[in-house]
Amino acid sequence: MIAPFLGITFVVTVAMVSFQAISVHFTPHAIDEGISAASAAAALGLMGGFSIPGRLISGPVSDVLGWRKTLALALFGIALSLIWLLFLGAAWMLYAFAFCYGICHGIRVPAQMGILEETFGLSSLGQLIGISTAIGQVCGAMAPYVAGFIYDQTGSYSIVFYVLMAMLITTGILAFMIKGQPQSAAESVDH
Repeated sequence: MIAPFLGITFVVTVAMVSFQAISVHFTPHAIDEGISAASAAAALGLMGGFSIPGRLISGPVSDVLGWRKTLALALFGIALSLIWLLFLGAAWMLYAFAFCYGICHGIRVPAQMGILEETFGLSSLGQLIGISTAIGQVCGAMAPYVAGFIYDQTGSYSIVFYVLMAMLITTGILAFMIKGQPQSAAESVDH
């Protein structure tokens, strides 16, 4: 079962890389596009705030779709939300991005934990979450530096956003394809 764990860890890592790069750089990008610093900062706060309802709906969505499809849906949503940043021209577009990204990010967080349970059951779940999250956090910590380097070299965040979109779509497909092990009745959780 090492391949599914590596796949999930890759998905978690890409999601965290994306989150870290976007969180640090979308405000400077908005300012570069002529949005006021106050509006850009407000959008950053709203992005976090909108993740709360996303986290709350993640469970009911997974009851219908399962955690794999829920995680894939969240990753696709995050990727699509980046389109707002590519064509940013007004503050309302920034707020639309914050809403879409925040909701999808909120759905993603519980889903990345749920897919581990759905794939491996409850035994060692804490260890699996810890390992996959630690790897994701270490890689995510480098993302703002890489995104900043790309911006410094090109003078634009477009490449960063396109690369993140491609990575998120790819990992969304991967999340959808991950297969779990059959769970015993003792490990099974009522959904």
